[in-house]
Amino acid sequence: MMSRFFVLFLILSCACPVHSKTTVVKKTITPGKLVRFDTARSSVDCPLPIDAAMDPPNGMLPPPGPTWQIHDKGVGELWIGESLPPAVFEKEGGDPIQDFMNRAQGLDSNALLNQGLVNQAGYPVIRLKSLEITLSFAQGWRVLSIEPGPSIRTHKGTGKGSSLAELKRAHGHFKLYQGPEPYHCVATVPDIRFLGFRFSDCSAACQGERAQSVTVGKPNYDFMEQRWLQQPSRSVAPEPNKKLPSKEH
Repeated sequence: MMSRFFVLFLILSCACPVHSKTTVVKKTITPGKLVRFDTARSSVDCPLPIDAAMDPPNGMLPPPGPTWQIHDKGVGELWIGESLPPAVFEKEGGDPIQDFMNRAQGLDSNALLNQGLVNQAGYPVIRLKSLEITLSFAQGWRVLSIEPGPSIRTHKGTGKGSSLAELKRAHGHFKLYQGPEPYHCVATVPDIRFLGFRFSDCSAACQGERAQSVTVGKPNYDFMEQRWLQQPSRSVAPEPNKKLPSKEH
């Protein structure tokens, strides 16, 4: 009887986990299924795998044209960290920065914010008339971020209004991050750096919500020091009288 008890004890002892040593298991990435990538960046998981949509949704926009597509440097000829290119002046029929300065003249910081001329961080915001594109600017009137509307797409047809399933189908896989306001929940794709698809929250995104906005923004600006980390590669120097509105409150 004692020998049987001893054998049973050995079996149970070997079956129990040993707490003195911790084995780190490396997670593999399954395309389309969200896994936890980096707890420091508040990445999140969907409870179930995301299946790629087989059929496009009703009313899906046609494939984008070759000129004004979202890419890893910006949108079309608009590049992050650069001045406005001549093509924008031609399409707008004038200088959108000068139009902004005329509208902003004499307004204090609260009025600028209330009229949508600056964002909550105090950076100037310009909505182009000829394209579904909203721009924010930093020092030297260089483009800080680009927010394209639903008619502006990537070369794979994704953009504002895309679901996670469509991102998986188009780009292979994606990462999902939970963040504070105003970002809430952002998905990124591997083949277009600095592009973020924003959702109201990650639970809604996992359940099929479509991206409420998309933003392209290369992290080459030091917000603490208020300076660019890289020199522009193709910009024309801005005119001296075009100074950014003061962000002081």
